[in-house]
Amino acid sequence: MRTNSSFGAIIATALLCLMSPVRAQDSQLAFELPDASGMLHKVDASAKVTVVCFLGSECPVVQLYTARLSELADEYGSKGVRFIGVNGNRQDSMDDVKKFCDQLKPTFPVVRDESGAIVEAYNAQRTPEVFVLNERLEVCYQGRV
Repeated sequence: MRTNSSFGAIIATALLCLMSPVRAQDSQLAFELPDASGMLHKVDASAKVTVVCFLGSECPVVQLYTARLSELADEYGSKGVRFIGVNGNRQDSMDDVKKFCDQLKPTFPVVRDESGAIVEAYNAQRTPEVFVLNERLEVCYQGRV
């Protein structure tokens, strides 16, 4: 299924020129959280570009876009772009994240923000919502997929 190709263009632009940030560097944007298997995944300054995707396990729009996000993660992963999904929905549990991953099989890690601290640090407002960070952890894009 092919969805919004403009998001791919945003990532390509970020790679080519490491876009001017729309939000200054913020150390609170770095984090390390576990996925449903207990494996820790981090967002830090080690990638050229990081795409943080806020997801909800029951959101129908997230369910529609997960395949496209996986395609983009596969396409741009070799170019230094790291994708990570964050589920910070209060009503979702780690079991919900596991079921989501088992069902939709994203090719990028999906972690659970139990405390809501990451949702708050990013000021994420909806699912799906993405944040494209450059290597200095500056937000170059924030918005819908």
